[in-house]
Amino acid sequence: MLLFRIRLILLFLYFILEISTAYSEVLQVDSNFDGEMDQWHHMSDNNKVIKIEYDNNGDSKIDQTDIYEKNKTPLRAKIDRNFDGNIDQVQYLLENTHFNYAVYGSMWKSDIIPSGGLGKVDVGVAILSRWPLSEAERIQLPLREDQKFYEKYFYLRRCMVKAKLEIPGWDDLYAVDIHAASFSTDDTKQKHIIKYKNVLDLTALDFHFVTGGDLNAIPPEADSLDYCMEDQCRQDEYTWHTSNDPKHYHRKGSYYNNFEAMGEYPSEPDLLTIIYDQYNSGITNDINDISNFTYGARNDDNPDKEYFVNNSILFLK
Repeated sequence: MLLFRIRLILLFLYFILEISTAYSEVLQVDSNFDGEMDQWHHMSDNNKVIKIEYDNNGDSKIDQTDIYEKNKTPLRAKIDRNFDGNIDQVQYLLENTHFNYAVYGSMWKSDIIPSGGLGKVDVGVAILSRWPLSEAERIQLPLREDQKFYEKYFYLRRCMVKAKLEIPGWDDLYAVDIHAASFSTDDTKQKHIIKYKNVLDLTALDFHFVTGGDLNAIPPEADSLDYCMEDQCRQDEYTWHTSNDPKHYHRKGSYYNNFEAMGEYPSEPDLLTIIYDQYNSGITNDINDISNFTYGARNDDNPDKEYFVNNSILFLK
């Protein structure tokens, strides 16, 4: 009987120790001393960090996870920057491609965007790389001047991002990415491309660069300036080229003759000549070169017809 009791006590102590050991593998931390746990340190059996989870905004939900896998410093991180319960797209790309590093510049971040039922948004420009990035910089682009003040308040703050590529054997290579104006009907796009070129020119004084992005511009010598009818969608408010109101005659973002030349800077149809003429384009200007066809936009009225567009131009220096 005594032996049975001893065995029962030992068995009970065994379960207690196992439960205690299991719970000790996750250390809960109240980093700001507000009475609520906001960090969870997941430890290995030999007391090394596997991962650390964070609640950065106090909503009792994990919005950042640093992955250590027993290393002294984190190997990667999962981050939910806008606290919507989803890991950011940049993070998803890093985890599902061969890229290891990224820099991100937000250009549209708001808790609520009332138009179009968008709600909370966080949209931006990113550079992804297989090699480490340093000296990251977000460069603000001019705001549109063709909007009402309340539209401008909620609208995008378009930008560029620039970073140095830490590639072995290279100590002077930078990457520059841009997302220029798309729907402006004034000279905002001209201002964006001018600033873009100024950044490239300053970089080229002492360094090499690779650059690209969504320029929202047509290449030099394009055979058309008006794509309103090709881009006509069933849900569009207007039938393009029929309105007596000039503001609604063209579809915004589909017409490329919105501003004239300004001094040394060309009009919209020839806007990119200032870059093509000075730097080496990684994409040819041959309309028959299928490598230029970055994607096809399907026309709902004619599903078998594709319109190939190319707004992402690669330039080298």
